[in-house]
Amino acid sequence: MGKAANQKKKAARKLRNDPTGLAGAADDVNVTMSAGAAKPEVFPVVKKLQSDSVDDRAWAATTLSNLVLEPDMRKKLLASQVLGPLLTLLRDAHAEVVVEATGALRNLVVAGGEEVCGDLVRNNALPALLGLLEKVKSWISARLADVQRVAAGETVAPLADKKELANRAACFDIAEQLVAVLWSLSEAFDEAVRLVTSSPAVFPFLMELLNPDHELPWKLVQIAGQCLNTLTDENPACYGLFVQHPEYAERIAAIASGSVSGYSTWDENRMLLRPLCGNILFNIRSALLDQSQFAGHVLYGSIYNSITAALDYDVAEALTAGMAIEKAMEATEAMEPPKEDRASVDIQELVQKENSRMAVLEGNLETVQLALELLANVVVVEEGEGWENADEEDGMDENEENGDDDDDDVAMMEADTEVLEAMHEVSGNGDDDKDGLDPILAMLVDEFPTLFTKVLSLITTAHHNIPTASNLLAHLAIVQTRALTTAANILATPVGPHVLTTPVGASQLWNALFVLLGPAQQAGNMDFVDAALAALLAVLRVTDAHPALAMSVTEGHITVLVNALVAGSAPSGPDSSSASQLPASSLSKCVNILTIIAKQSTSVPITSHIMTTLLALLIGTPLSQHQSASLAAPTTSVPLATDILNAFYDVFPDAETDPTDCVFVDNNMAATLRDFGHTFRAMVRKVDKRKNREVRERGEEALQNLLAFVQYKEGERKAALKAAGAQ
Repeated sequence: MGKAANQKKKAARKLRNDPTGLAGAADDVNVTMSAGAAKPEVFPVVKKLQSDSVDDRAWAATTLSNLVLEPDMRKKLLASQVLGPLLTLLRDAHAEVVVEATGALRNLVVAGGEEVCGDLVRNNALPALLGLLEKVKSWISARLADVQRVAAGETVAPLADKKELANRAACFDIAEQLVAVLWSLSEAFDEAVRLVTSSPAVFPFLMELLNPDHELPWKLVQIAGQCLNTLTDENPACYGLFVQHPEYAERIAAIASGSVSGYSTWDENRMLLRPLCGNILFNIRSALLDQSQFAGHVLYGSIYNSITAALDYDVAEALTAGMAIEKAMEATEAMEPPKEDRASVDIQELVQKENSRMAVLEGNLETVQLALELLANVVVVEEGEGWENADEEDGMDENEENGDDDDDDVAMMEADTEVLEAMHEVSGNGDDDKDGLDPILAMLVDEFPTLFTKVLSLITTAHHNIPTASNLLAHLAIVQTRALTTAANILATPVGPHVLTTPVGASQLWNALFVLLGPAQQAGNMDFVDAALAALLAVLRVTDAHPALAMSVTEGHITVLVNALVAGSAPSGPDSSSASQLPASSLSKCVNILTIIAKQSTSVPITSHIMTTLLALLIGTPLSQHQSASLAAPTTSVPLATDILNAFYDVFPDAETDPTDCVFVDNNMAATLRDFGHTFRAMVRKVDKRKNREVRERGEEALQNLLAFVQYKEGERKAALKAAGAQ
C-alpha cells in the first residue's frame, strides 16, 4: 500500500506546474552554444574538475553547466562518472568553484530529471549537499549579522580572510543553487524527502530564508518556499517541527494572509509566495489543528486570503500585454543587422528585454494556476472529510428516531425543503439554510463570496484574438483547465447551490462551457475537455438537486455532447483523427451528462436523440437520423458500456410515470438490449479480475441489471398490451 501511495504522489508531482516561475535550465545558463560549435571532449572536461588549478576547476564546472543541457552529451558525461568529481567540488575551498559546481548540478538535475536524481541519491550525494548547506548557513548568518550592525550604526571591520570574504559574497548564489538541487531531489524521490527531513539543518535554514526581517534576494526566497512546499507535501514526519516551533507556522500564515509587506505585489512575481505559503499551511493543517496552534477559521482564513490575492490578477490585461510583447519580438527578429556606417542597434539586448517581460507574465500566470490548485484541493478534502461523516451521523439519527417505515416520507420532505430553500435563496431572502454548512466551506459563501466569481471569470476569459502559435494560448489553456477543475470541485460540495445563486448564473456558466468545449476537442486539448465536462456535470447535478436553479437545455447543447461522444469514442484507424478521441474518464462524463438531461426531460425528441445515440454507440449500429455512419462496431470498453447501460435503467424506470417511455418502445430497445447481453457477457469475461477487479465487478453488476431490466420492461410491455386488449 505504501508503494501505491508513493506512485500516486509521483503522478501528482508530474502534473504539477512549476509555480516558482523559474526559468528552465537552458534559460539560466550564461553561455549558449551554437549548433555548429565544436563540443569539448568529455573526458578532458571531467578530468579538469580535479585539476590543481582553481581556474581550471571553475572553467570545467561552467562548461559542464552547458554540456549537460544536451541529452546525448549528458549521457556521455554520466557514463564517464562525472557525478563523483562534481560532488567533490562542493567541498572546494574557493567560492567561485563551488558556485559553478552547484550551478552545474542544478542544470543536471533539471535537465536530467528522475534518472539523474536517482543517480545522485544512489551516489550518496545528500550528505555532501547537506554538508555544504551547513557552511552556507554560517556564511549567510555572518553576512546578515554585518548588515544588522551597519543598520544599528556600528562599524564593521573589513575581513582580512579573502576566502571568507569570497564565501560571504557568493553565499546567496550558492544557497539558491543548493536549495534548487534539494528541491529537485525531493520532487523526484520520497527517499530524498526522508533524508532531507531527518536533517536537523534543512527546515530551520529554509524557514530562516522566509524570515521577512532579512533582506535576501527574491529568487532565493522564492525557491526556498517551493522547496518547503514539496517537503511538507504528504510528509507527516515534518509535522513535529512545526509543533515544536510554532513561530514557523505563524510566519507562514502571516505571509499567506498578506500581513507581511512585500509579498502582495506582482513585481518580480513576489505575489507567488502568498499562495505558496497557503499551500504549505494546507499541507501541515492537521498538525496545527490537532495541537490547537491555530483555530480552523484563522488557518483557513489565511489560506483563502492567499488565494484571493492571486486570483485578483487581471489575466485579460496580461494577455493583451503579452500579445504586444510577441509583436515586438517579431519586429525585433525581422531587423536586419546594422550597417557599420550607422549607429548600431543592440538586437540581442532588445531580445533579452522582451524575453524578460514575457517571462514575468508567464510567471504571474503560473501563480494564478497555483492558487487555483490550492482552492480545488481545499474544497475537495474538506467536503470529503467533514460532510461525509456528518451525513452518516444524520442518517443514523433519522433511522433511530423515525424508523425505517418513515424513511421515504422523510426523504420526500427533505427534497421538498431543499427546493423551497433554493427558491427562497434565489429570491434573496434566505440565509438560514447556510447555518448547517461546514464552517470551512461556509467561508466561501460568507467571507469570500467573490472567489467563485473570480474562478468563473478565468473560465470565460476570451482567447479568440490570440494567435494559435502563441505560447500565451497554452498558458491560458492551463489556467482555464485549472479553473474548470476548481469550479467543478466547488460545485460538488454542499456550497454548490449557494454559489449558483440564480438560474441566470447557472445558465451563463452552462452556456460558456459549451462555447469552450468544441474548439478544445478539435484542438486536441483533452485535459481541458475533461475539465470542462467535469464542470458541466457538476452544474447539472446541482440544478438537478435544486430545481429552482435549473437552466434550459437546448438541442444545440445535446448535439455538442453527442458529437463529442461519438467523435471521442470512434476507434482509431488510418482515417480517424486521434486529436478528437477522448480518454475513458471524459467519455464517462459525457454519458453521465446526457443521462441526467434525458432523465430530466419530458421531451420525446430530446430523449430519443440522446438514448438512440447511446444505444447506437453501445452496439455499433446507427438507429436514427441523428446517428453517424461511422459507428460500425460495438464499443470494446466495459466501463463505457456499463455507464451506457446504467443510463437506460435511469431514464426508462417505469412506463406509467415516464412520458418518454415511448422512445424505448418505438425503437424496440428491449430486444436490442437483450441481444447485446450476449456480447456484453463475453466482454466482461475478458476483463482480468486480478488486474481490473473494479471494472470486472461493475461489469458483472451491470450485466445482472441488464437481464433484470430487459425482463422487467418486456413484462411491463406485455401487461400494457394486455390491458389495451381488454379495453
